[in-house]
Amino acid sequence: MKLKTVYLALCVLGLVLPYWQFVPWVAENGLNLRLMVQQLFANRISAFFGMDVIVSSVVVLVFSNREGARLGVRGLSSFSPPSPSSSLLRRPSPRDRRMRSSSVAAG
Repeated sequence: MKLKTVYLALCVLGLVLPYWQFVPWVAENGLNLRLMVQQLFANRISAFFGMDVIVSSVVVLVFSNREGARLGVRGLSSFSPPSPSSSLLRRPSPRDRRMRSSSVAAG
């Protein structure tokens, strides 16, 4: 199996599995952020997972911004995905394609 196929499968799982739990919760409770945080930290094991996701998301954002600045990628300061998996699903815009082609030509 090609690595691209593995990444695509993992990307789909990263999208489907969390929303499989989130959508019914929102249907039942609405977007009640106070209740969401309360339930997220209701016990130690859920708090463990919640903190892991929060810290991992911050790490990805800091890393992508620092590496982007180091490599001279413009426009990363305005890029802040809601979650790492959603950034993988984002379609490249025409601006992204132009930037990628110009960096390949320059490098």
